[in-house]
Amino acid sequence: MAHPMFLYNLSATSVRKRIADNHNWEELVPKPCAEYLKANGLDKKIAILQMSATERIGEFMRRSVEAAGLKGVVLGVSGGIDSAVAAALAAKAFGKKAHFYFLPFFRNALTTTMSRSWKSVKDRRKDPAAGQDH
Repeated sequence: MAHPMFLYNLSATSVRKRIADNHNWEELVPKPCAEYLKANGLDKKIAILQMSATERIGEFMRRSVEAAGLKGVVLGVSGGIDSAVAAALAAKAFGKKAHFYFLPFFRNALTTTMSRSWKSVKDRRKDPAAGQDH
């Protein structure tokens, strides 16, 4: 009997899409192929590669923050294009768990802003209730 891949005119693209969508795909490829992909973690890599660049970056950010044992991110942004891109990616990846502080480029303003931010962090450490999410 012929393999389903040849009976139903399936393509590698349709198999990759099923892997990415977390649908059953193993019966669509020869058993040794499915075993090899799973044994080497390639099914997970295939799923990641089906995501857009924005989704992959967001997934990387979420995994990195989670691996560090954190619940969200705090970003200092300057107003430049790189800060805007980083802020947009963080906002998409973390939603309300992303917090942004505008840190202007000027050295005096930066020092003052950082001093105020550090004082705020120290105040929250003294009063644990002040740091709770609302």
